[in-house]
Formats: sequence, C-alpha cells, structure tokens
Amino acid sequence: MARSHLRALSKLPNVIACSATLAGMLRTRGVEAGVIRNAVDTETFRPALPAERGELRARLGLPAAARIGVSIGALSA
Repeated sequence: MARSHLRALSKLPNVIACSATLAGMLRTRGVEAGVIRNAVDTETFRPALPAERGELRARLGLPAAARIGVSIGALSA
C-alpha cells in the first residue's frame, strides 16, 4: 500500500477492511481497522442440488461433464 494511502487511512476515525488478513497488514503499518468480510447471501445463493445441475448446464449450454470454475474479484500485482 502506498505511503499516501496509509497516511490518509491513519487520519480516519474508522477504517474497515474486507478481510482479517488486510486488517492485519494495516495494523502492522499503524492503522487500526475493523473487519467486515465479503459475504454471500446464502438465503438467495446456494450450490445447485445434484438433481438441478443437469438442467442448469443444459439451459446455459454447458457440457454435462465439464469442470467449470468461477472467480469474482480484482487481481492485482
């Protein structure tokens, strides 16, 4: 994290990180941070049941036996 970011964060009354790891990194640099983890609403989103998978794959045009992965987020160096 750039020094200017750390300097700005250190002046704020409340800093919230999206993970305990990030909060720990900030603390080692003198910035106290709370944590509110990224989350998924498990009432709305859940893994498909085995009986649903075939239908969903067909509807999406995906091969029945293909291994499929999904990643949502930003990549940074």
